[in-house]
Amino acid sequence: MFSLIKKSGFFLLLSCFSLYMVQAQESPKTEKEVKKELKQVLKELPLEAQQDILRYAERKQAALSALEKRGPKPTPQVAATPQTKPAAKPMPQSHPKPAHLNDGGTSYATPPAPKLPEYMETAQALPQTTVQWFEEMVDFGNIKEGDVAKHVFKFKNTGAHPLKLTRVRPSCGCTAPTFSKEEIAPGEEGFIEIAFNSTGKTGHQNKSITVTGNFENTHKLLRFKGVVEKKSQR
Repeated sequence: MFSLIKKSGFFLLLSCFSLYMVQAQESPKTEKEVKKELKQVLKELPLEAQQDILRYAERKQAALSALEKRGPKPTPQVAATPQTKPAAKPMPQSHPKPAHLNDGGTSYATPPAPKLPEYMETAQALPQTTVQWFEEMVDFGNIKEGDVAKHVFKFKNTGAHPLKLTRVRPSCGCTAPTFSKEEIAPGEEGFIEIAFNSTGKTGHQNKSITVTGNFENTHKLLRFKGVVEKKSQR
């Protein structure tokens, strides 16, 4: 009979305890308040049943407290789907400048060479010869301002072909040259005469004349120098 009362009372107390737990969640109560209310209900049960009910209630309350401290379960996060970057546009490739003939066999036009002056073309087109220059530099010394200094450069055709001077050009307009304009046969001599006008020139002077013809290197540089004394003022 006692066991029946104990068992039925035990289930009755379990129902009461569950009700108290629901109320505690809706209106939180301290552990002492819950135990106090349970003890009032348990007074009519035997002491052994009361102890079993209280131990059960303590375990249940401890479990609920642990759940509250742990907090709500974290919501599982869905991994973000990686976005595919748009394909980068290919960079324009720079093509090397075409050579005269590339690997594919395609030929390209070679830019034409710059046209030479007529006096150069003539000198290069003629058969080449050699020249002996008797003088390449002359010194006028001291001359008075306004005087005209003259000199004749002589040379000899030492080659096997006629010599032709195609141009004789001074470095400044103060010098007027005259020269052999006809062809000079092999073994013959020619001349280049210069006239340096010192008007408006004072001090040290260094001038030159460039000779072009059908000889080695095509060009020859002849030089002259002097000191122009300033004209005295009276």
